[in-house]
Amino acid sequence: MSSDRQQLQKFHSAMVTDKADAGFFVTTGRVTDGAIEFAKRVSIEIISGGALLDTYFQSLGDAATDVAYQSLCIQCGDTVAHSLCSQSPVLCSNGHSVGPTIKFDDVVAAIPSPGIRAPKCPKCSTTMRLVQGKRGPFWGCSRWPACHSTLAYQGSRRRRTRMRQSSWRDHSSWGTPKSRT
Repeated sequence: MSSDRQQLQKFHSAMVTDKADAGFFVTTGRVTDGAIEFAKRVSIEIISGGALLDTYFQSLGDAATDVAYQSLCIQCGDTVAHSLCSQSPVLCSNGHSVGPTIKFDDVVAAIPSPGIRAPKCPKCSTTMRLVQGKRGPFWGCSRWPACHSTLAYQGSRRRRTRMRQSSWRDHSSWGTPKSRT
């Protein structure tokens, strides 16, 4: 979700009413360009999305477990190391800026609702992760692409009467999964 100029104008009105010299506008989402320009003119500092995640992990200090992953530079194919604890771009060995490929929204979307425990993969026994698919959420093996096992997600809008196990071999073609109902 994006915060727009109108939301910052309401925030600024509250600042004026309370006679504040400056303010912090904090959001987990994105902020539109118009809102950013408005904030610069009226002494509002915006903390959003990746910057909020960076601040959170910095506040944990050594208690944060750093989860590293690799991605490719699309300009030269060089491999770069990213940290889930930082949503900032990194430079490849050729000096190209490579943004993170795992977004904050994806991390949040993969967290199941309170009270729902992730099942174990029926093939490799690792904990599965919640995936937001085109047809709704489903459980996917956290070892993907090494393991392609999936399970239906019980918490979706459509009530499922049972969990159905499927595997990569059950899919008729790359990228087109069979219905999980």
